[in-house]
Amino acid sequence: MKNNSRVSYKLVEKIAKDRGIKLSEIYKYLDISRQTFHQFKTVNIPLNHLERLSDFFNIDRAILLLGNEDSNINNDGDINIKAHEQKEDISDDDKACTYLSLSRAFFSKDIRTEGLRALKIKRDDMVPDLSPNDWLIYEKKVGTFKGDGVYVLRFGGNYIVRKITHNEITNEFCLSTYNTKKEDIISFEELHDHLLGKRIAQLQF
Repeated sequence: MKNNSRVSYKLVEKIAKDRGIKLSEIYKYLDISRQTFHQFKTVNIPLNHLERLSDFFNIDRAILLLGNEDSNINNDGDINIKAHEQKEDISDDDKACTYLSLSRAFFSKDIRTEGLRALKIKRDDMVPDLSPNDWLIYEKKVGTFKGDGVYVLRFGGNYIVRKITHNEITNEFCLSTYNTKKEDIISFEELHDHLLGKRIAQLQF
């Protein structure tokens, strides 16, 4: 993954431009001088300003750390991944709320990056494996079961994450959580309609 020791000045500048925000509003909010702020053009923005930048733009810290607010910014040749939060009433995950940008080196060579999605975890039913505010990276292959593991599913507009294991004798699938120990046994026909993709990585914050 890319070096996250500082926040990209170009990213902050682009977000401000897209939103019609003057740079003077930013450095005044950060309580620093104009000269200090413009020095960040060459060295980028120290992480002690991360929290206030996140509050100022009202966007997740992970976006400022990992890359882009949209698909057009990618100064390092990284991979843009459509990202959204785990919440109800989302009718189409292609209407993503934002993008994450991750280094190609973050993924194994056999992973095709074209179909990757990122889901921000908002529930605690998969703790300690996945905690609220973690990002789950999954390969979107609707209706495809690729062996036991953690999957993203959608029921209506509700995204859920479950550990899925296949019983080869009964040909049934067990959907389970971690801390609630909840289990559901369903057939592949039922699973197929809701299966979005299998986890390939995750980011913790």
